[in-house]
Parts: sequence; C-alpha cells; structure tokens
Amino acid sequence: MKFVRNAFLASGLFVMIWDAPAIARDPTRDLSLTYRVYYGGFEVLQLSVDIQMAPKTYAMKLKFHTIGMIGSLFSWNLNAYARGRVTKDGVFPIAAGNHNSWQGKKRWIELRYAERRPTVADAHPIPKDDKPSSESLLNTIDLGSAIFAMTHNFAQNRSCGLRLPVFDGRRRYNLTFKGHGDGKIHRSRYSVFSGPVVNCRVKMNRLAGFKNSQKAYGGLGEADRVALISMGSPFANSLPVPVKIEFQTRWGDVLVHLTKASLIEDGKLQKLASGPQ
Repeated sequence: MKFVRNAFLASGLFVMIWDAPAIARDPTRDLSLTYRVYYGGFEVLQLSVDIQMAPKTYAMKLKFHTIGMIGSLFSWNLNAYARGRVTKDGVFPIAAGNHNSWQGKKRWIELRYAERRPTVADAHPIPKDDKPSSESLLNTIDLGSAIFAMTHNFAQNRSCGLRLPVFDGRRRYNLTFKGHGDGKIHRSRYSVFSGPVVNCRVKMNRLAGFKNSQKAYGGLGEADRVALISMGSPFANSLPVPVKIEFQTRWGDVLVHLTKASLIEDGKLQKLASGPQ
C-alpha cells in the first residue's frame, strides 16, 4: 500500500507551514491548526500544525497519523519540523527534517544549511536514486521553508506567483505557484471554515532523486503533480491559511479540510468553533 503512504506525505507536507505568515509580524502570536485528510472518499489521516514566529525567525512542527479503518490496517505516523531566519532578502532555513514510522519501519532525514547549500546530516535509509548534483543544490530550501516563502510573498503582494527550488534530502524539484481565481467555502461537517478564499495552483516539476517506475509513489511518479490550495482567514484581521487542499492520484482524490484552529495573541486565546455534525 505504498500509494497510501506517499499520497498522505504529499498532502501533509503541503499543509505543514502554509500558515506561518499569519503570525510573521507579531512575536506574541502562536497558531495551531488541525486538519483531516480524505483519500478516495475515506477519512484516513489527522494532521496537527504548531507555529512559533519571532520577527527574524520561524519555527514550526507537524504531526500526523493514520486514523479510522485505514489506520487500523496501515499504521503510520510522522513528526516533521523546519526552522530558519527571515530577512529582507528572503527566507533562509537553518535546519529541517522528519522522522516517521510506517508499519513499524522507521525512516528519517535531517538537513542542515551553510553557505546557501543544504547537507544531509543524517538519513535512514541512505538516499540512492538519481542523486542531484552539488551545483543543483545551491540556493535550494526545504519544502516547509519553500511554502513559508510562498506565503510570505502572498502576504506582501496578494499574489500566488512564485517559483522555488526545493531539496527535501532525497528529491530535487521546483515548485511553481500560480493564482487560480477566487471562491467561497461554506461550513460543513467536513470543515469549520466558512468564507471567501483565494485559490493557488501548485505544480511540482521533478528534477532528480525520484524513482523512474511509473508505478512508484502510488501514481505520484507518473507525472509532475498539481495541487489546488484554497487560502482563507479563519480569524478576523488574520492573514489567510490553507483551509482546503485537493489533488488527484491514479488511486483517487485527496482532500484536506481544516477542522480546528486556535490563535493566541497577546495572551488572548481565540478558537474556531466546530462545524455542524
């Protein structure tokens, strides 16, 4: 069931730190989000995101695990993180990584950054497939920092348009973000959010480190993948966070919905009420 694992990973990492700009200008803000992931019509995964932001630094953590019938059949959990600096010249990661366990098999990757180039500090298993060249790694950032950079650009320009070079420790690819129109989401038993959204189309262009087989990654290896992220503001006067993510695989659609949100600002707690059941 490798297709299940990799579809979860793709959706989870897109969610990881999209919301960080919402707290970029106020060091006293902490944002926590919870998402549910539906795959092929089944509820399969729960994600929790915690973000801390200071004026010149960012740090975030992601945790998710399988739930429901899929969880009972295919146990998987992951803990990921990213941290770095924010300057007038852009976003610069310091460290990133993830540790996960799939059916009792443990995998991990640890990245460190020096002189605008990442190095793999630790990994299990050791990356083998089509390793990217050292030259191609210059100025690349981890996936979490890349999406943070995109939202920072979105906050400043109200535009999705951006192209970012990414290296996740195993794979080298580019992410291209483009606007895909406005819309509106209504609260439902799936989502607590209700309101206008800005849609961003995200395409991944693979360069190195990917398996060549068309069956790899449960169909994610067939071609470059495209996801649609809907950005909305769950709290008054807050910047948008992802309230819905959707993309297709050869095995079915993946849908990610926001199910809980809380914001601590100047010691005051705000919570997004649960939707009707």
